[in-house]
Amino acid sequence: MKNLSYPIKKSDGIDRLVGVELEFTSLMLKPATEIICNFLNSENANFLHDNLAVISSEHGDFKVFVDFERLLKLSQDVKNHRKNDFPGQVQEFAKKVLEDLSDGLVPLEIVTPPVPISYLPRLDDLGKSLVMGGAKGTHLSPLYAFGLHFNPDVPDLRTETLLAYIQAFALLEPYLKEKVSPDISRSVTQYAAFYPSSYKDLILNEGYTPTEESFIEDYLKYNPTRNRALDMLPCLSMLDEEKVKLATKGDTLVKKRPTFHYRLPDCRIGDKNWSIKREWEIWEVVELVANHLDLRKDLIQLYKGRSLFTFVTKSYLKAVKKCLEKNQIFVRS
Repeated sequence: MKNLSYPIKKSDGIDRLVGVELEFTSLMLKPATEIICNFLNSENANFLHDNLAVISSEHGDFKVFVDFERLLKLSQDVKNHRKNDFPGQVQEFAKKVLEDLSDGLVPLEIVTPPVPISYLPRLDDLGKSLVMGGAKGTHLSPLYAFGLHFNPDVPDLRTETLLAYIQAFALLEPYLKEKVSPDISRSVTQYAAFYPSSYKDLILNEGYTPTEESFIEDYLKYNPTRNRALDMLPCLSMLDEEKVKLATKGDTLVKKRPTFHYRLPDCRIGDKNWSIKREWEIWEVVELVANHLDLRKDLIQLYKGRSLFTFVTKSYLKAVKKCLEKNQIFVRS
């Protein structure tokens, strides 16, 4: 990637770390915990209750638990979809959920401690171990819409920094969608929706120079939910927790921490063409655009001119790719 780079240290000089969340199924909690223990060479699995285990490691605690939020959402999806929504899928969806529950197969989630970026390939190895034990990701159980989430440390909490990342992400949305290629089931469930067009138009206006207070208020006005492909609620909670609680109606799943919450990728463990490392490399394009003003300005001009394109999305995407290639920014296929 040319001479472009992004900050690998926070403003205090400490290395930026990244927490990872992996969602999957077809394993019960105890077998999954045993696999993780063996992988980490840890004998310290602590079952806090029947649905949560904590495994210690050199980087901190790994947690694995039954994803009750997803179970609730699945039941709501089955209940709420009309028969003519996504023809044939709703009945299949309900049948699959009930079959898996009757077999004792429920959604599980692993949450890692903050780890160095260099550790991410090891998590791919963990994924392989889970697959050998029977775990399945989105591509093998598509109705579940399993995700891979990254929680990288923010470089700092200055408004200019956070705005730059949101702008970069908004500008790159069609590019990221093509590279990540999220399963259609995740579009149906809206777990990782993109920013509304009205919000993108606001933040990509060259006259938009908000104060910290107005930046937070604007974000919450258009995005009062954590179900965004790039969820900023964790780091905004660091700045004004009360405003975030009010906007999200006290959503207890919003966790206060100085990190981004990147939710777009699927978890496709078991797919030989997929890896956690590659999904991180896609995120790195956001890092590069966020930290290079001239590049971001070029993309903003393309965004403003997108209405001139005959086929807006495809033509804009093509122009974005050309701009990135000009700056020697590539993601391996």
